[in-house]
Amino acid sequence: MVSRRFCVQCGHALKPETRFCTTCGHVIQDGDGDETAHQEPHPPGPGPRTSRRRSFRWSIVLGIVVLIGAVAGSAAAVIAGRAGHAGSPNPPQPTSTRPVPSSSTEPARQQAAQGLSALLAQSAAVRGSVVSAFGDLTRCGPQVAQDAAAFRQAAASRERLISRLAALPGRSALPAPMIAALTKAWQASVQADQDFAAWAQDESSHGCHKNSTSDPHFRAAAGPDNRATQYKKVFAASWSPIAAQYGLPNYQWDQL
Repeated sequence: MVSRRFCVQCGHALKPETRFCTTCGHVIQDGDGDETAHQEPHPPGPGPRTSRRRSFRWSIVLGIVVLIGAVAGSAAAVIAGRAGHAGSPNPPQPTSTRPVPSSSTEPARQQAAQGLSALLAQSAAVRGSVVSAFGDLTRCGPQVAQDAAAFRQAAASRERLISRLAALPGRSALPAPMIAALTKAWQASVQADQDFAAWAQDESSHGCHKNSTSDPHFRAAAGPDNRATQYKKVFAASWSPIAAQYGLPNYQWDQL
């Protein structure tokens, strides 16, 4: 019966004189691994490399399991959130950003344009009285004593027009810059009318002088009168297409 030696660490066959295993490096002690030829060696146990490979594989498997769990948890949270939202008693409704159709504001716009046209007709009448008083005063006409009153009345009439314009029904349906220009034009005209009234009073009290421009009140009226002209031109440019659309009088700047 032949005696053979095997490494007790990895099971590798050993030569009789071997003091350490050439496979795993285990130091061989006397009597280690002695067995007879008819006996089967014990199956070799896992070596260090095998153990490391198994540990690495288990780490990969564990990482995959953790990743799958995280993905599943996230999916469950999303599904639960959607389910909770769907089950809420008052889900939020989308806010509409579509503009209101212009047809819905058309009746208000037409009504406002017609109301404004009536104010412009009154403004044109006031303008006529101012032009008449101015012409009479510059040529020292027969109405010099009454011209100051005419200018003051014109200023008061335009102040009323400003108030009525501010309360005009449906004015928001008309272009805001156009309304603002007309308001500023009438405000400047009120100031000019008041200065012209003071000029007319001077001419009436101290004797009229034809085409006189030396009076300080006459000179003071130049600034607001020029501003009124500028704003009236802006207004007239915007009013023209609206008047044509609704068949209303198309007043020019020098008529207001």
